[in-house]
Amino acid sequence: EVRIYPWRSSFNFYERFCHVADALFDRHGTLCHAVPFFSYMPQYDQMSRAQLDWYLYWRDCVRNGEYPDTDYSYIFLYLFEIINLTERILPADGQRIMCDIWRQYRKTYPLLNRYLADWICDYSLIHQLSPPTDSLAGLLPVMAENSSFKEFYACPSDNEGAQEAGIYLTFCTNYDYRKSK
Repeated sequence: EVRIYPWRSSFNFYERFCHVADALFDRHGTLCHAVPFFSYMPQYDQMSRAQLDWYLYWRDCVRNGEYPDTDYSYIFLYLFEIINLTERILPADGQRIMCDIWRQYRKTYPLLNRYLADWICDYSLIHQLSPPTDSLAGLLPVMAENSSFKEFYACPSDNEGAQEAGIYLTFCTNYDYRKSK
């Protein structure tokens, strides 16, 4: 015999995340030491007070164009904020911040290549933004290798000539001229 019982309490994972993210949006951090933090799906309530203090300080640094070393989970938490708080972060600003984070942390955290190639594409399409090919200039091979929708990035940019040719060479052929004899 199999019985199915209703869940005894409501669980609003995403709504709770958005509520806490909104409440913390205007909070600022103060200079403090980095505190290690790891979570597969980082949430505010998983952090200790010291971790939250570091996160707020680190987020302020990123908002000011500074990119101190930090743990992967802090980066993901901020990316989740950007994706979910479109009423607080204008989509064009969100796209730019996501691109900046990708450029700054991709060598330290190569998995960002896989996630952000698709997340930036999805975010841009949802918010009807042009592909950020100029913001991500030089990353075409990375985008081609990691994006599920490569065609999104294959568009002319503000830079003419070499950039446009590079886009089409990267996305339309398997030939990599840099590896040729």
